[in-house]
Amino acid sequence: MKKTLKRIILGFLFVFVVGASYYLLKYTHATDEALTFLESSELVTVSKKQGYYLFEPLDEIGKENMVIYAGGKVSHLAYARLAHELAKSGFTVYLPEMLFSLAFFSSDVALDFVRLNPENNWYVVGHSLGGVAMSSMLAKHDLFRGAIYLGSYPFSDLKGSSVYTLILYAQNDGLTSVEDIEAALPKINLAAFKYVIIPGGNHANFGDYGPQAGDGLATISSEEQISFVVSTIVETFIE
Repeated sequence: MKKTLKRIILGFLFVFVVGASYYLLKYTHATDEALTFLESSELVTVSKKQGYYLFEPLDEIGKENMVIYAGGKVSHLAYARLAHELAKSGFTVYLPEMLFSLAFFSSDVALDFVRLNPENNWYVVGHSLGGVAMSSMLAKHDLFRGAIYLGSYPFSDLKGSSVYTLILYAQNDGLTSVEDIEAALPKINLAAFKYVIIPGGNHANFGDYGPQAGDGLATISSEEQISFVVSTIVETFIE
């Protein structure tokens, strides 16, 4: 009886370990088009570093710095277009790889970059679960000028933070709801807050990784949605 019970327990443990390993190692890859934005252009210099990609505006590197938090179980490379376009607009952008493609395991990663140039203006942008994880770091470190949530919302209490919150919600988002965002509003300083709806957008089009199960149907392209995001960020924080 004891030997049988032991075998059953070991069997359950084996299945659990295999299942957990499969989940942690599996993630959604970036599209081939996304990978083209990992190359330097006439306006942006792209360099691969240890654990992240760096996108720098070629003509002038200013004081505006941004760190991107990828969505849950999505490759950070899926946000290369977003990083490239932000760099074209004057931001120095850090695109870090997240442990197991989950920002919850790397929620403080932005702090590593802030230490490089603490005198600069720093922003964080998070998509989906990346934004939720990002907010836990913001609750502990009041070092950022702006926090941008893409199909996402703050999970931690940020009412006492000086960070300016920008939430961009896509009209056809099938994974994050308006109700989710409205429920999170009591957690932020509404005197430093902006909420923008992207007509025709959906949840997956904040990056370049293809359709996502449960999402709504977008009537605009990922390129158009990301362009909308970048122009709104520039309008909110730079112009």
